[in-house]
Amino acid sequence: MWHVDRGFSEEEQIHNSRSSISTHETILPSRISNGLMGIVISKAERLTRTTLRIRIGKRTDLRVSWQTALPSPGTVNIGQMIWVNIPEGAVHLEAGGFRCGKQRLNRWIGRVVLVNRKDRDLVTTVKLYRESITLKSVGPVMGACTAMSVWDTVNIVVDPQQIGLVPVWTS
Repeated sequence: MWHVDRGFSEEEQIHNSRSSISTHETILPSRISNGLMGIVISKAERLTRTTLRIRIGKRTDLRVSWQTALPSPGTVNIGQMIWVNIPEGAVHLEAGGFRCGKQRLNRWIGRVVLVNRKDRDLVTTVKLYRESITLKSVGPVMGACTAMSVWDTVNIVVDPQQIGLVPVWTS
């Protein structure tokens, strides 16, 4: 049910033609190959920050946050299906299987499934443990003395302010 790195179906292209919600306006251009479907399970709107919690797997929640309120109130509701776009540059990898508490949102443990180069960039594909979620990351793996190889354990950290959302409208 959760899809990553695939083309859009005709129905999704219709939904994507509607306005998407960008969480950060000054993001540097980055390839977006990490696409996930999820369900909004909580929404917290405060004076200076809006946070959504989106269930993207059986046990995995993705947190998305904005520095200000959502562009238009009521755009995203609890229980609504959401298409999540995560730029490859927003996925940061750290060598090892440690988990440094809850200082950072969106921190999971996973394993490397593919390492290759694309246009001078090192692209590492990782899979979250106990989930069918696969993400691609561009750049070096922090704390790695040598190049990562398949089956190496990594910490996966996704920046909550660089995630783009597209509400999926059902008729």
